[in-house]
Amino acid sequence: MRPGQLSDIQYDALELFERVARSGSIAAAARGLGISASTATRKLLTLEKALNARLFKRTTRSLSLTEAGALALDWAQTSLIALEETADDLAAITGAPSGRIRLAAPHFGMNTYLPPVFSSFSRAYPRINLEIVTTDDLVNPATDGFDIVIRYGTLPDSRNVAVRLTEFDRIVCASPEYLAEYGTPKKLEDLAVHQCIVHQGHDETRWSFEREGQLLHQPILARIRTDNAFSIEMFAVEGAGIARLPTITVRRNLACGRLVRLLDDYQCVEPSGDKSSIWVLHSGQDLPYRVRIFMDHLKAQIPMARQAIYNS
Repeated sequence: MRPGQLSDIQYDALELFERVARSGSIAAAARGLGISASTATRKLLTLEKALNARLFKRTTRSLSLTEAGALALDWAQTSLIALEETADDLAAITGAPSGRIRLAAPHFGMNTYLPPVFSSFSRAYPRINLEIVTTDDLVNPATDGFDIVIRYGTLPDSRNVAVRLTEFDRIVCASPEYLAEYGTPKKLEDLAVHQCIVHQGHDETRWSFEREGQLLHQPILARIRTDNAFSIEMFAVEGAGIARLPTITVRRNLACGRLVRLLDDYQCVEPSGDKSSIWVLHSGQDLPYRVRIFMDHLKAQIPMARQAIYNS
């Protein structure tokens, strides 16, 4: 390869190549970078020309790396890491951080208090790009390609580092219509025969409570499972069953009588006995400067943003 060919290779082409290799899709990689699939294809062809090698085997149904592509991917990833580390070192010196932060955040947060928090960060650091995936799945920053993951509730058993951002209260509730038809549970054991609405992947078979210093685990009947926190509240309002939800989420429906709090002698807790919390997870490796300042921003702003919603 001639030196002139190497100079034709740009950072964005290497980033695109790495994303296509990771996702197995030019279209998906293009969407993630905010460019068209045709532009992405042209960039890949230019990269192949500069490297004088075919990087992908293409069929109508699949895209996979060639042997040369696998070798080039190692080089591309090493180059991207080196460039980001150098830029990060310079940013720490100059106070002008730049680059990309890829994060996963839950649906409820992204529909309520997180956009103002992220927006204020973007205004303060205009050279940092945020790439946000909204999901309630139990994603892993170490294996799923995220710098950080924001999540609620119980933490998975992993080697990730977890930082608690804030705690929050949850209550058990149902609609007056549901209670009129099925009766009102008076004790925890009653939940075993009621229709419960649960968040898929989170406490699907039992709910945990604390009362007078005693930790209690109550089996439940999961009538409806969903992966969307907003829909749990709507199911409860429509009389589909009993839900366990954050107080901040249901405050308006409680105030207007569309939902009724149940079993208020018991405090909802995690299986460990801890209060429910919002966490930020990362892989535990040395964090780039831009990620460190972003985490500091989250720790400072998220509690205030949630309280602002609660008081609104």
